[in-house]
Amino acid sequence: MKPFKIILLFFCIALSTSVFSQNIELKTNEKVFVDHLENIYTLDKENLKLISSEKTYEYQNNFLGEIQSIDISDPLQILIFHKEANQIIFLNKELSEIGPAISFDDLGLFDVELVSSSQINGFWLFNSAFQRIEFYDHRLERVHASRDLSPLLADAGSLQELSMVNDNIYLKTHKAGILVFDRFANYIKTLPIKNCSSVQYFNQKILYTQGSSIMAYQYELLETTTLLQLEEAINFARLYNKTLYYRVGNVLFKKVVE
Repeated sequence: MKPFKIILLFFCIALSTSVFSQNIELKTNEKVFVDHLENIYTLDKENLKLISSEKTYEYQNNFLGEIQSIDISDPLQILIFHKEANQIIFLNKELSEIGPAISFDDLGLFDVELVSSSQINGFWLFNSAFQRIEFYDHRLERVHASRDLSPLLADAGSLQELSMVNDNIYLKTHKAGILVFDRFANYIKTLPIKNCSSVQYFNQKILYTQGSSIMAYQYELLETTTLLQLEEAINFARLYNKTLYYRVGNVLFKKVVE
């Protein structure tokens, strides 16, 4: 990888250019994730792996098939979305199944596009049939639903990710930015972050990758700053404690923050 240049400070701490450790080689089509405990996950179609400090765990369900997405916001209760099977299942910290899979067909939901864990027992989803986000509780009953989002999503392109962080729900789109909702599914605003490949939400800040840059957007100041600029594309980044993880090509780099 060619030398890189640090543009600005992030959260008042500098990224050291001298310390790299435990870089991980990835397959070309393999997705990578890092949770807040700094466990690393890789996903290759239906095969999910968890690389922890103790050992490597694996999950694969041949009956449910390929995994569309995972939500690792709670490493003790990981949400797996098997879109083609129209089912979700929860896994524990060792990637063992917690109870049976939940079938959206049984709930009368046949157009689920995105799924997210909830901090209040249950899960969120984007219902394409009604163009809205919905919250289902632990009894599998719908408790909250947004209004029809069609006007806001008319030029959105693809819907990419649904996340719940700090009582807010974020709907990431390709071209229309990131829609923000409160925990009752009320629309709040749209953040002007478009064409990004990876997003991490903090309190009043968002870390995201765009092309060959890692960027930071501050809600209150409505400012965007460039944190890291490379010559190669960066398609994933996470910052936890004093460690920055980012992917360039088929390598996940782990960089200590000083």
